[in-house]
Amino acid sequence: MNNALLSGISGLQAHQQMLDVAGNNLANINTTAFKGSRVTFAEQLSQTLQQAGAPSATVGGTNPMQIGSGVEVASVDRNMTEGALMNTGQPLDMAIDGSGYFVLNDGKKDVYTRVGNFAVDSKFYLVDPATGNRVQRIGSEGVADGFQSPSSNNIRIPYDVALPAKQTEAVTYTGNLSAEEIAATTNQLISSIQYTQSGAAASSQTLLSGLDQSDALTDSSVILITGTRRDGSAVNASFDVKVTPTANELTSGTQYTVGGVAATSASKLSDLEQGSGLTAGDTFTIVGTDSNGTAVNATYTYATDETLGDLLATINGAYSGATASISGGKIVLTDTIAGLTKTTLDINYAGAGSFTLPAAFTQAVVGSDGSTMGELTAAITAAFANPSDATDQWSTADIANGAIRLTDTQSGYSQTDLNLTCTNGTIDFPAYFQMVAAGGEASRNTNIEIYDSQGNSHVMSAAFVRTDTPNTWDMVVTSLSGDVSLQDRRIKGITFNADGSFGGIAGGAPAEFNMTFLQDPTNVRTVSVNMGTVGQFDGLTQFGGSSTVAPGTQDGYAAGWLNSVSVTNEGVLTGVFTNGARRDLAALRIATFQNPAGLDSLGGNFFTVSANSGDPVATKALSGSAGGVRGGSLEKSNVDVATEFVNLIQAQNGFQANARTIKAANDMLQVLTNLTQ
Repeated sequence: MNNALLSGISGLQAHQQMLDVAGNNLANINTTAFKGSRVTFAEQLSQTLQQAGAPSATVGGTNPMQIGSGVEVASVDRNMTEGALMNTGQPLDMAIDGSGYFVLNDGKKDVYTRVGNFAVDSKFYLVDPATGNRVQRIGSEGVADGFQSPSSNNIRIPYDVALPAKQTEAVTYTGNLSAEEIAATTNQLISSIQYTQSGAAASSQTLLSGLDQSDALTDSSVILITGTRRDGSAVNASFDVKVTPTANELTSGTQYTVGGVAATSASKLSDLEQGSGLTAGDTFTIVGTDSNGTAVNATYTYATDETLGDLLATINGAYSGATASISGGKIVLTDTIAGLTKTTLDINYAGAGSFTLPAAFTQAVVGSDGSTMGELTAAITAAFANPSDATDQWSTADIANGAIRLTDTQSGYSQTDLNLTCTNGTIDFPAYFQMVAAGGEASRNTNIEIYDSQGNSHVMSAAFVRTDTPNTWDMVVTSLSGDVSLQDRRIKGITFNADGSFGGIAGGAPAEFNMTFLQDPTNVRTVSVNMGTVGQFDGLTQFGGSSTVAPGTQDGYAAGWLNSVSVTNEGVLTGVFTNGARRDLAALRIATFQNPAGLDSLGGNFFTVSANSGDPVATKALSGSAGGVRGGSLEKSNVDVATEFVNLIQAQNGFQANARTIKAANDMLQVLTNLTQ
């Protein structure tokens, strides 16, 4: 009966533990990623009353006679099967779909969990918000961009780190350039600067020295005129700037002499070798225009023995703004005030004799207040004439609302380009002339936004123009917004094969543009242009129909700040920045174990390594035996309510049965005790 009592007690204890396990499972039925446990029983050591007997030749063997001493809990096993995954919509909630554990660090050691309800703390670390344990990373993701420290495995979510701007280095164009469209365009360039004088738009009469955009000009200042004519030939001309006003000077051109020596104002008219037979009463008619534009009309009547000085006196009397003199035997009329004037002079002789006079007085010196915008555009026009025939004008320059404009004289393919620079003084000239229209047998305009090294955006407008060579186009940058200087604006010789596929760049030249930006003027930046694969149809094509070419992608972006975070199935945290760029921030460290059921529970949904779990194998999700990571999800408890209710009933029944055993044994002991009374 003692054995019965002891067995009953062991049964009570064992089923009480079974009830404890079932109760714990039910208590954690809604605990994230909780792993339920089960109890297995084993009988305790039995008391042997009789050993087994071996059979003999005459009798059979006998079994051993043993009485058990009760039950014990053989094991409490954790069920490590995966719980159902539920969507939460929270980007930092994560669940492992398959084997593996998230690795966190509590400041002293690594701990492991299947619970992925992570958050970002005030120092931007990814942590378990309940304990502050920091999530660990693996690999080099995020290190090169400065998001993660190479000396630490703690994951930071870099809301405090800006993604530096990236300069555009490559752009892509795709689409069709029409093989049949013919619509010739006229090349026209214009300065982005509107020249003004005292705020008003400059005109062709505006002095260069009077421009609001000029400074420190002198008579030694020179404007260099460079570029290319429409046939691609180089332009290299100059324009000498004049700032100091000059007095208009007219000369007879005819040199008057006496005895082969240049005449003076004292020389008699009758002695001049250029006259003969003068008689008193002969007249010299003086007609012209004074410096202020008023008409001049006077008559000098010759008297005997009068001199050139007498003729000059009459001329001087007729002009209020000019003075006549003799210089080297020539009659010279010089304005008394420097500047642009309207002075003209013509002298006619009437008499019985003869007197040689010039057909017209010519300008020995042009009166001027200084060089004007009109004189500059005239010099530009002259530079862009046919180099073989100056009368064949290929392009003409003028002033349009204060801007310098250069327009081809005929439409069609043109390589006309213009650059102006000033030496020994300053005139603000544009870094490049914008193309109002690019000259071609046909043209297609495009626009794309590119970025400089500081993330400033610039709209690059470019035109594809058909050349006068079959199946050949050029691409030329027509304008770039912002302070940009174009070093090379044209990609020449974009060819196409007979089947319309891309044929490459003639001569193997690189497809690129070169430019400098204001914030980095010493470095020439190159933007390469991807137009497709030679012989393929994956970029530009040339088929019939309309032109559809358009920019595709470009690899630059402005600076940005982290806007949102998500996780891939491979456990890589990916950030989307305010500039639209995506970057890998870090990769989650996933640990796998040979025997995950052997892990020690630390509470709080964390486990640690035990002697029977095996060492952790650090890896990435979907690598080795590790499962994938599901973002915006959490793993539910794997406890089955129905099973646990059955376990409760079984524990209760077992407890009641063992209690009945103890009661029966007690009743028998009481009967035995009563026998002595």
